[in-house]
Amino acid sequence: MPYVPYGQSTTLRVLLYNLSPYSTGTSVKEYLENQGYIVKYTNMKFCVPLRRRGQLKTKVVSTDSITSFLDAKHLASDETAKSFSYCCYVEMECTGIDLTRMKYSNLVHDMRILPNENHLFPTAAATLCVDVFHHILSFFHSPPFTIPEEHRDNSYNLLVLQLLVHKQCCFQAFLDSSYLARRAVAIDGMLLKNASQKLQNDKETVRLAVESNFHSLQFASKKLQHDEELQCLQLQKRQLEQPFPCLLKDTTESMKDSKNFVMEMISAQTQNLQFASDRLKGDKDVVLAAVKKDGHSIVYANDCLKNDKHIVFSALGNSPNAFKLLPQHVKNDKEVVLFTLKTNHWLFAELSEEMKNDKEVVFCALKMDSNLFVELSEKMKRDKEVVLFALKMDCKLFSALPKEMKDDKEVVLFAFGLDHEVFYSFSNEIRNNKEVMVKILSINGLLLQYVSKELRNDFDVVMTAIKQNIKAKEYIGSSLLDNESLYLTLIELDEETVAQPIPDHFEDNELVINVYRDYALQLVSKKGHMLKKVDSRFHRDTEFMEAAVAQNPMMLAMVSATLREDVHIVLEAVNKNGYAIRFASKDLQNSDEIIEAAKRSVVQNIVSFTSVSRFIGLPETFLEDRKFVLEVVAKDGLQLEHLPRKYKENPEFVFAAVISNKDALKFAPDSMKEELGAMLTENLMCEDVYLV
Repeated sequence: MPYVPYGQSTTLRVLLYNLSPYSTGTSVKEYLENQGYIVKYTNMKFCVPLRRRGQLKTKVVSTDSITSFLDAKHLASDETAKSFSYCCYVEMECTGIDLTRMKYSNLVHDMRILPNENHLFPTAAATLCVDVFHHILSFFHSPPFTIPEEHRDNSYNLLVLQLLVHKQCCFQAFLDSSYLARRAVAIDGMLLKNASQKLQNDKETVRLAVESNFHSLQFASKKLQHDEELQCLQLQKRQLEQPFPCLLKDTTESMKDSKNFVMEMISAQTQNLQFASDRLKGDKDVVLAAVKKDGHSIVYANDCLKNDKHIVFSALGNSPNAFKLLPQHVKNDKEVVLFTLKTNHWLFAELSEEMKNDKEVVFCALKMDSNLFVELSEKMKRDKEVVLFALKMDCKLFSALPKEMKDDKEVVLFAFGLDHEVFYSFSNEIRNNKEVMVKILSINGLLLQYVSKELRNDFDVVMTAIKQNIKAKEYIGSSLLDNESLYLTLIELDEETVAQPIPDHFEDNELVINVYRDYALQLVSKKGHMLKKVDSRFHRDTEFMEAAVAQNPMMLAMVSATLREDVHIVLEAVNKNGYAIRFASKDLQNSDEIIEAAKRSVVQNIVSFTSVSRFIGLPETFLEDRKFVLEVVAKDGLQLEHLPRKYKENPEFVFAAVISNKDALKFAPDSMKEELGAMLTENLMCEDVYLV
């Protein structure tokens, strides 16, 4: 878009090509106003350029209604004009432009201005749309456009330059200026082709062109084409765009022997080292730079540097797989091997037999990955020290051990100490080894179920198992069930054995019976209800019954009639639980001492409210005792529900119950609810009492 200062008149020529097919129906005046122009008047000339006898002619048709390319083509009657109808334009005047309304896209796609017939002013020429520019030039047979010096360096023309460079359209006037040429080639380096010889020999201009497009070096002067710095820059740019080919091979021998140049090329791609001179392949700095970036490039170094540990470690630290490229004598260096395994343990498979049989190397590999055990030589797999180390790293490797190692007592016990689950991988030979099983069962007795049948019938083995875990008794062999010592041990260790009758085969064994009695009495003393589970011969034993009642008063129901008549036993029982009185003899149930003790115990043991009657299980005579009943409802008001009617209609009992629990009011007679509610309110006994 040409710049027209505000207030200055100028003539614009608008190609009608741009109005079709995108803006059909839009007048030229509206179009210009949309681009920011201030149109002075609307008198327009429709112009058709013609070529007659080698001269430029213009056919002018006045009209105010041309809105599209189709309208323009309609007006062009001349055959020549029709063939170049895309060059038809409308000429009109305007008085300035509002730059704030301009858009860069308009500059690229919209306005197309033809050069004035008398003066090719620069802004008009520069803003020609490039896609029709070449057609117009060929039609007019005009020489290359020239731009006055005063217009070459303004900022607008720089913007136009970017547009022209983007469209591959070059103006000699721009490229003759070093200031503009450098900016032009920085946008598109290939424009160096059209620059003057002076600029093609200017190193800074060429450098900018090469940075933009590495192909542009071919348009520089012969001198600069062989410049080492520019060649290096070209190769670097080419390497970035074409990363796979090794470009150093395309250079001269002198450049292949240039340390700085080769270092630059190696920084772009390390494989370039293979095309460096033999001298540089032996240069430690060059090789070190390559292997630090890619360790595999050590293959291109000379043999001397392949033995340099600094080079080797730098290569392995960057690319552990470079180990495969090392000479064999370096692969057999233990220091190199250990360093390699620490960076990539899977390279263990690449080691020589000598290294695979070195314990220090093997330990390093197993430490990095215990699964490498399967890669070990048969010699190492049968080395107990190696096997124990591998199990320490991963006990699950037990299943991968050779058979002779699986049957080794030391290995088996070591593995079991690390992980009990390894037991299930033990061979039958080991499971039948008494020495090993005794040690294992002392750690986990329940494994008795998995040992051999022979050992489950071995006294020492079984004793070890049940002492570690009494539940192992379930797996004792049948031949040991009548073993006296084993049964006595079970009595000593297991309450469940004591809570079962004495086996028939020990029926007449006094030692067993006496030992059983002692442990059974201890059991009953701790758990009175176990009296009914111990051997029946002790159910009527006075000492057992007294111990059971002392621990659980309700066990008075199981004792003999003689003990139920024993005042001391019954009194001790009812003192702990008043409800035990119902199991006393008839005489003792009527004993004042026993009755008072029972009542006192019942009242004392009331610690919470319950809707279940507390009088169930007590003699009926207890309900006749007003004092006892009053004490019960005073501690548990909800018991009012279970009292005879005479108590429910007695204000004293009802009031005591309501004071204990306000919910007891619902069990009071209707005639008393209002009075009791008012009484409670007045005495502030219970603010939340509600009348039902």
